Amino acid sequence: MRKVFAFAAGLFLAGIFCLTQAESQMLHLGAGARKIVVAGFQGPGDVVANATFWGGFRGYNAADTADAADVCLPLDTICAHLTLSGGSVVVPGSLSTCNITTVICTIKTLFDKSGANACAGAVPCDMTQATEANRPTFRPAIASNNCPTTSLPCMQFNGSQSLGLPNLTAANIPQPYTGSYVAIRTGATSSFGIVIDGGGNGVFLGWSNAANTGLLDCGSVVGTTLSDNAYHAVQNVCNGASSDLNIDGTQNILSAGANAFPQAAATIGGTLNLTGNVAEAGVWSVAFSTTNSSNMSSNQHAYWGF
Repeated sequence: MRKVFAFAAGLFLAGIFCLTQAESQMLHLGAGARKIVVAGFQGPGDVVANATFWGGFRGYNAADTADAADVCLPLDTICAHLTLSGGSVVVPGSLSTCNITTVICTIKTLFDKSGANACAGAVPCDMTQATEANRPTFRPAIASNNCPTTSLPCMQFNGSQSLGLPNLTAANIPQPYTGSYVAIRTGATSSFGIVIDGGGNGVFLGWSNAANTGLLDCGSVVGTTLSDNAYHAVQNVCNGASSDLNIDGTQNILSAGANAFPQAAATIGGTLNLTGNVAEAGVWSVAFSTTNSSNMSSNQHAYWGF
């Protein structure tokens, strides 16, 4: 009997730990039962601290309670903030009609949740877009949202949309630094698909103008295989001849140039705009070690479930 019980318990626990990190935090044992948190939330800031700016559709770290984004209904009739609960995004009732077919909502501002306050005046480097047509669209947690998992939201870029810093200044980030993102390119594979860039000022992180090819340009254009139509966790380490286009935890050492990151001109979605979706993106003013990149990739895959 003890052996049978132990075997059954082992199967139950194995099933739990196959869940994504996000799903494990939503596990319930039936209607009205108390929520069971299998493992505490860990965000990217728990893996590598002190990002210069970071935005995404989850918490930056376990202590993060700040709002994630300002999302607007069509024509900006209502704009409201996505909040956090247990590290995951909560959509307010005022945005409950957002979908991906008839009520297309947009991301007006992606809040910098790093806590670095690195923009002039010691304020967060929030990424925003005033013009509705130029904003990425909000993809709520529904079927066919083309996010890493349909149980979580993300944002979608159509090849002419981006978020950037409005009238803010910030010091350039000298090398080494690391740009991290979770994204997918879904079209325009013969054009550049940039996830993070320096506003056209010599730093481009994303996809190149060739199919299934990643781009790491920290002053010199280099790249390696990065498949289209699939989500990836990418750590872009800009560190001269020791740069690393680390894809899903696999190191690719490249000589990518010596440019600083021009943070005041930074965009998400790019000046060479992405056609695809982004779940999170940020920049750290340090070079991720191989272990850092591997751990960040594991954290991103675990939370987003891809």
